[in-house]
Amino acid sequence: MDKKNIAPKIFNANGDLTKRWYVEFYKEGVRHRSYGEINRCKSVEARMQAAKELLASCGRDNLKAVIWEQHETQSIGLRKKTIQTNASKLNTFLAWAQENGISDLKQVDEKVANRFFKELARQKKHTTTLNAYKQVLNALFSKLNVFAFEPLKRHPKNATPAKAFQEQDVERLQTVIMEKDPQLWFFIRFVHNCLIRPNSELRLLKVGDIDLQNALICIKATISKNKKHQYVIIPDDFLPDLLFLKQYSPDFYLFSKEGTPGLKPVGYNYFYNHHVKFLKELGFGERYELYSWKHTGAVNMVKKGVPMKQIQLQGRWHSLDQLDEYLRSMGIQDMPHLKRFPSL
Repeated sequence: MDKKNIAPKIFNANGDLTKRWYVEFYKEGVRHRSYGEINRCKSVEARMQAAKELLASCGRDNLKAVIWEQHETQSIGLRKKTIQTNASKLNTFLAWAQENGISDLKQVDEKVANRFFKELARQKKHTTTLNAYKQVLNALFSKLNVFAFEPLKRHPKNATPAKAFQEQDVERLQTVIMEKDPQLWFFIRFVHNCLIRPNSELRLLKVGDIDLQNALICIKATISKNKKHQYVIIPDDFLPDLLFLKQYSPDFYLFSKEGTPGLKPVGYNYFYNHHVKFLKELGFGERYELYSWKHTGAVNMVKKGVPMKQIQLQGRWHSLDQLDEYLRSMGIQDMPHLKRFPSL
């Protein structure tokens, strides 16, 4: 049988949504499987529609089919959030490519890469975002032996961190949030006092991760940004507010939609969205966000005279130099002797 003439087929696992569906096709006599975005769909009908769209494009050097197949391969072992972030960038590129008549992998060259990044720059994407696009696209296309994105220069690192809240800001927010959303304020205090990342770490903590006897919090490698199993200190002033956790199962997540520890954690943007409402209500600008509370905690620790090494360990920065760069980006410089220099 001439494999070049075998028509592409949909494999739908007999409608089983727990298994991976794909389209199988032959290219130059070699069998290929393409997954595209099929398995991101949650119903049989939606999967079949996605499979049919992919089926129509398979069997040739279709850009969308090839990219999603490679993305599926490279996503094995990655965290869900990383996969979603990468997919978002690929979708942006594919949408731009479609608008500009680029449908085959062979069309993606250095000129195309430069045109795409000029469009991102026109949209005033931050330099950090541009570097992230380069990293994701270059990693994927290079695996397909397309090196169009490799020559692009990285933009100078010029990240603009979320702005720390000043003392009067904290008082205003505390008054309103404590009254209207006490669970959010409890969440904020955790971020501030223990320097735990809000969305990716704190919302996934369980009661069993809190060691009340030794005043420690375990940040498991499965949720920590650096993928390391580490501990942070519970400050003495904050510890009494956590004693109520003794009545809950160790398997309960600290934060659920019920407002108490529960079996299911809140969604990724749950507290972020709640917090945004209060920021808008009180007229805070764009640079303020939920992550600002970690910055606020670090800044307040410096002002209270906590040794830099202890702040580094609590915030789990890689080194003192990294912490110093972090604080300087927020306008904080630990120069007590210079501050006491007498004026003329």
